[in-house]
Amino acid sequence: MARKIQTYFRGYRCRQLLRSMQQKKADYDAVMDKLQREAYVQMVRMEQQRAEAERKREEEERKKQKEQARRRARILEAAFDGNMVEIHAILEEVQQLCKDQGEDVAVRNKHMLVECSDANGNTPLSEAAAGGDPDTINFLLSLEANPNKKGQYGRTPLYRAAFAGHAEAVKILLKSGADPRITADDGERPDQVSSNPEVEDIFKEWKPEDTDHLLKRLDGADKKRKEAQNKLFETIESKLRKLADDAEKEYSAKQRELRKAHEELNKRIFEHDRNMAAEAVKTDITLAIVHDAEELLESARIAAEQARKRLNDARLQLRLKRKEFKNDGENYEESNDDFSDVSINIRELDDVLMKDVGNKIAGSGKWPLLIDAGKQAATFLRYRDTNYINCCNPRQMEPEAIRLSLLGAIKYGKFLVLDVMDVEGLWEGVEQRMNLVQKDLLQNLMNMSLIKENKFQGLCKDSDGDEYSPKALLSARVHEFKLVVLTQLDFLPKDFTEQFYVIKVHASQPV
Repeated sequence: MARKIQTYFRGYRCRQLLRSMQQKKADYDAVMDKLQREAYVQMVRMEQQRAEAERKREEEERKKQKEQARRRARILEAAFDGNMVEIHAILEEVQQLCKDQGEDVAVRNKHMLVECSDANGNTPLSEAAAGGDPDTINFLLSLEANPNKKGQYGRTPLYRAAFAGHAEAVKILLKSGADPRITADDGERPDQVSSNPEVEDIFKEWKPEDTDHLLKRLDGADKKRKEAQNKLFETIESKLRKLADDAEKEYSAKQRELRKAHEELNKRIFEHDRNMAAEAVKTDITLAIVHDAEELLESARIAAEQARKRLNDARLQLRLKRKEFKNDGENYEESNDDFSDVSINIRELDDVLMKDVGNKIAGSGKWPLLIDAGKQAATFLRYRDTNYINCCNPRQMEPEAIRLSLLGAIKYGKFLVLDVMDVEGLWEGVEQRMNLVQKDLLQNLMNMSLIKENKFQGLCKDSDGDEYSPKALLSARVHEFKLVVLTQLDFLPKDFTEQFYVIKVHASQPV
């Protein structure tokens, strides 16, 4: 009878335990579903904003390129036809487009248009030489058009003028430094392709030493033009760099304000919780203060995001201008480059981060850096058994609080989560606070010597008792410890991300 009762009771307890586990699983799935929906909505909104901004930029760039292509086609056609009115009109358009950028920019852009080429490599001067109009040729040469630039079939403007039998054009080009010794792809020189006796006589009377003298003069003019272009680039770059520097200073200031707003909110929440625990009568006042702090934080977050966009725009303009001048200057990276080792959705976080299925994290020899702009990973990690530190919370960043959190995570083989949230530059502050606990603590933690060489024993104090004595910490669970750095920022310096195994959390569409 006793055995039957015992068997029944055990079955009852097992059924209770099963129901409890099923309920926990259902609760967990409900939380994950909620997180996934929230993350998806937020990520879709962010992606829509980014896509719209990128669409506008690409549309403006396409429009600009189409206008440039039309101007190139117009000047090439006008040069062949000898239409000086049209050429002047096109150059005036360029002048007007550059009126706010200075005369030096206008001169450079007009020269670029004069030196443009069609799909066959023929320049306006080459087309003018084929068309034979002396005034057009003289005008283009006055704008420093290159008389020796090869086009289709390796033919120079002089070759095309000679081939077409334009004696006056040949004469002008020779006096401007066109080299009659340059051969085309067929191996023939300009003096060998003309059927016009007058052109043949011009070549016979021309002295090669005259060409050599003119080429030296052309080289000097080209060198002078390049020097002016470099000087122009330095001036423009200096202005754009100053704009980028100013934007970076503004962004840094907004990030400091954001950090203070985080600290203020955490402080007000602590005060409200303390009043609630003490059953104070004025909790409605402290709750209102918490709401004010939340609004302040949201305003600071928006201001920081706007400052970040202005900084990215300034850096983009600097990069584009460097590309335009073909200058190998400093290379800023795009803020949205994919530098992650793996990209997952929130439901995969348990397998990838917590269980490390496939030993990808362990095999990398680095701690994981979790990037989640949707802010759902923080909720996930708090839901699990982790030692979580909000790096914007002054109380949690107290040296003693850090020490105990780290010791507890090491002793029980838990995750120590450092959440730097959406505040840039906070990592330096984290290092400073950790160094107050133990010299080079963060460095030893990052290179894993704190665990592998048992340096964590130096964190123990006599006041901790036997539970946290050095001997008590030497257990199998120590090697299950894992540091996780969590951030909402997806624009991080390369030298920072290279220290971690980067996991980027994206939002998948809820089923």
